[in-house]
Amino acid sequence: MKVSRRKSRGLTLIELLIAIAILAVLAVLASTLLGSSLENQKHLRSSSANLEELGLSLTLVRRDLEQTLNRKGRDLYGERQTVAIQSFAEGEQFLLEFTRDGRRQLPGETLVSSLERVRYALEDGELIRYSAAVPDPVDTTRWRKQRLASDVVDASFGFFSGEKWERQWPPEQSVGLGDVASLPQAVSLRLETKRWGVVELIILLTGGVDEAG
Repeated sequence: MKVSRRKSRGLTLIELLIAIAILAVLAVLASTLLGSSLENQKHLRSSSANLEELGLSLTLVRRDLEQTLNRKGRDLYGERQTVAIQSFAEGEQFLLEFTRDGRRQLPGETLVSSLERVRYALEDGELIRYSAAVPDPVDTTRWRKQRLASDVVDASFGFFSGEKWERQWPPEQSVGLGDVASLPQAVSLRLETKRWGVVELIILLTGGVDEAG
């Protein structure tokens, strides 16, 4: 009885080339997916860090304004200012200036007063906070600079008083009519950011009442 044996044959050159081509395509696809996944992960980390930075910035602004004092400071010449909180016209160096309470003692610093003078500015696409460890700074006063938020296109403050919002403080109609007697009832911060669009924060001021009150 004869037993037939099949001869095993190896891969032909064409079959080998096809197999190599398939492996190459799979390798390219895997590499593309991995690269895309890493890029998405990087983008998510960046977005998360930026959002966290923005949230912390808004928290600090809220804390500052909630601790605003109805105290008229003095200018560089020692003259008493007419308002407790001062906004500035577009194109000027600063956006807002006021005195707050609750300043924390920094490491290595002797705390003389809890009062602090604060200024906000928009510089090169960044919201900047300047603070002085005295309520009435002079020419030689040292200001601490702190970056709050980046990628900011525009920043502006609004002021609620007398049942309406004002674009500046003191209000335009009160300029030249004497001192403004009080803080606004509320202050709004409007930030236009590259990544998150327009973000707005409204803060109630504990010492603010309308002028009629």
